[in-house]
Amino acid sequence: MRARLQRLTALFFSALIYAAPAAAEVIDAITLEPREGHIRIGLHLTGPVRYLRHAPAERGEMVVVLLEALQPEAFDPRPQVEEVKRGPKSKLVPRFTARVSFDPACSPAARPLCITLRFDQPVRYRVRLGPDRRSVLVELLPEERVP
Repeated sequence: MRARLQRLTALFFSALIYAAPAAAEVIDAITLEPREGHIRIGLHLTGPVRYLRHAPAERGEMVVVLLEALQPEAFDPRPQVEEVKRGPKSKLVPRFTARVSFDPACSPAARPLCITLRFDQPVRYRVRLGPDRRSVLVELLPEERVP
């Protein structure tokens, strides 16, 4: 019995020593903030970024935000691992997911970081970098009415 317990303890500590470290998340939190006339989605990141551009320009079911990591070590990128998070449930915003990629094919930046937001239905939006350089703000705008 004692020998079995010693072997289990040794196995446990061996697993701890040789276990691969967990990759750091890129998106720390997703928030929804009601604003006057629209809703703002906040993608709060674990490291600073530089905003490059987004596409399509202002409307769609999907928007790709191209960024450059200013401190890549803050994100610990793993080429084969993509982070996917679901937005919080809300009656004000269609359901959406946020997918993070470090794939060099997504952007010509030296340290590419791409976030793809996929909504359940088309939305109008405006995208900008937060003042702290650690958040991407996506403002969901009301649909334009054609008289």
